Amino acid sequence: MTVPIQPVPQAPPPSAADPDTAAAAVSTNNEPSNSTKISSIGDLKTQAPKVYYQMMVSIATSMIKSMHKRDQRLKEMWREARKNDKV
Repeated sequence: MTVPIQPVPQAPPPSAADPDTAAAAVSTNNEPSNSTKISSIGDLKTQAPKVYYQMMVSIATSMIKSMHKRDQRLKEMWREARKNDKV
């Protein structure tokens, strides 16, 4: 049994009259918008350097926070070990 494949309807092109797609239709200032397509980190770095920078800061902050938590946990383990050794 074969089922006929129906074509997928395409979205209409953005128009300046529609407030949701007006930014995509009018974006002549070469700034990224909600409809900007980014396919790689390199594209993000060139098309939206501020977003790229904030993303890198966020990743670094997360890594530092995680390392600090592990460091504090290790220090606590050493304290407990020293305390148990003295008893």
